[in-house]
Amino acid sequence: MNPYYWSNYNQLGRAYLQSGDNEEAIAAFRKVTQLEPDNSAAYTNIGVVYLREGKWSECIQAFQKSLELKPSGSVYNNLGVVHSYEGNYPEAIKMFEKAVAVNPNEQSWVGNLADAYRYSGQTDKATAIYDRAISLAHKALQVNPRDARALGSLGLYYAKKGDAKLALDFVRRARSIDDNSNDLIYKQAVIDLLAGRRAEALQALREAFRKGYSPVEAKNDPDLKALHDNPEFDKLLKEFSRRVN
Repeated sequence: MNPYYWSNYNQLGRAYLQSGDNEEAIAAFRKVTQLEPDNSAAYTNIGVVYLREGKWSECIQAFQKSLELKPSGSVYNNLGVVHSYEGNYPEAIKMFEKAVAVNPNEQSWVGNLADAYRYSGQTDKATAIYDRAISLAHKALQVNPRDARALGSLGLYYAKKGDAKLALDFVRRARSIDDNSNDLIYKQAVIDLLAGRRAEALQALREAFRKGYSPVEAKNDPDLKALHDNPEFDKLLKEFSRRVN
């Protein structure tokens, strides 16, 4: 009805991205850039698709284009994720610090900064920053006790601090509110793995992939390194990578 309204294509791209159809998502977001060349969000979304596909060069290029058009904490955060997946933790820390400087109250960005310090072996700094992220997530729950995103994040932070009991409790509460989110299911997988529940982690990964979570992103996630020698994990990646392709 209105083929020249860029927002429709942007929403369509987001729907494809959520369902794991990366090729169609890219096509929709590129249509946005044709209709609205100065739209920074379109380039951000293109970068997110390439991030999920593990195409670092194309991903970084899209995020940098987005930043040229409009500086954004979320784009700095996304660049930090890319550098973490590349194993370039000093650069990841720089990007996450820029994101947190833009919005110190975004708990997920604070949590990502803690991750980068943990991955780089700076455990004390990571622990202190996880505590900041936990405090921010609890504040979100004071506003909305049924905030599934905050509950899932709390589970992840406690797992990364080594408190498996609290971690599992929070992620179960999150999933009792929203059992369909592939992101929450993926968090469940990471938490299970960090808690030493490898079979449960693999089961959750299968469910997350089935609901559209990127197997390439999982393969590059430093938190899943303990599964890299696991034949079942390799089998899962191959099975769902074929489905995406």
